[in-house]
Amino acid sequence: MAIIKLLFYGNVISTNDDGERQSHFLEFSGEMINDCFAIFFIVLQLQKENTNIFQTMQMQLDKLLELNGITFIQ
Repeated sequence: MAIIKLLFYGNVISTNDDGERQSHFLEFSGEMINDCFAIFFIVLQLQKENTNIFQTMQMQLDKLLELNGITFIQ
């Protein structure tokens, strides 16, 4: 992506618009794509952490119930 930006900026790749403007547009587009991937991976990590927290809470609850002699009929 950086090489393509430099080619636009130096007018090696000709466009109908200013090369500098096109390279900034390309940079902005790249940043937006990076942000989308970051948000996607944040959501995945939060889902994993949420699952781990619930599993830990369930194990702690089971231990507390066992220590107090409380059992559930399943």
